[in-house]
Amino acid sequence: MTAEHGRQGAAGSGCRAPRSDQRLAGPARTRCGWRWPRPGRILPSSPSRPLPAPCGLLDQAQAAGARLIHGGAHDAAGRYLAPTLLDCSAIDSPLDSQELFGPLLPVIAYDNLEEVLQRIDAGPKPLALYLWSRDRAVQRRVVARTSSGSVGLNLCMQQYTQLHLPFGGVNHSGSGSAHGQAGFRTFSHERSVLAAGPLLAVRLLLPPYSPFKLRLAQWVSRLTGGG
Repeated sequence: MTAEHGRQGAAGSGCRAPRSDQRLAGPARTRCGWRWPRPGRILPSSPSRPLPAPCGLLDQAQAAGARLIHGGAHDAAGRYLAPTLLDCSAIDSPLDSQELFGPLLPVIAYDNLEEVLQRIDAGPKPLALYLWSRDRAVQRRVVARTSSGSVGLNLCMQQYTQLHLPFGGVNHSGSGSAHGQAGFRTFSHERSVLAAGPLLAVRLLLPPYSPFKLRLAQWVSRLTGGG
């Protein structure tokens, strides 16, 4: 399952879907294999805004200089946006800081993996991070250098279906985890109960201060080097 499939699923409305696709530079890497016979519709962002947000973001990105790779057709009245790939390598993309919730995937070319790691570190921690690479050293480097709710290696969104793996965000992307024991602990409240015993030591520090308590305080003070 590729980033393109993950972005198109459920008309791109999944919170686990990739928000951008950063690829090694090269024209051969910008081809799209999407073939969706009946694409779904997307919901408007609010009743007062009939144009779904992803359509507006597409128009903004193209106005800023993004290059259309695939798709782009949209119908605001019909709440339709075709599966769309945008080359945003040459612009400061407005899509980087937005939740897309539509079948719209910006593609950003890079020449050095360090560029990608710095870009990820500079933004909010994502709910999910996906890497397609068979190089084990690259996999270890990306996992070690980044922070995210979950990581998918050579797959997309499938980590959510593994019920024995905790799934949740970190910092901006959420707190706590669902699934299995992790979900039980997250959605349960561990209540603390502390009861005083008959020989509670803290009572020796409370007034009234008897001669015994004063001698004890002086002894503790000498023992701890207080004079």
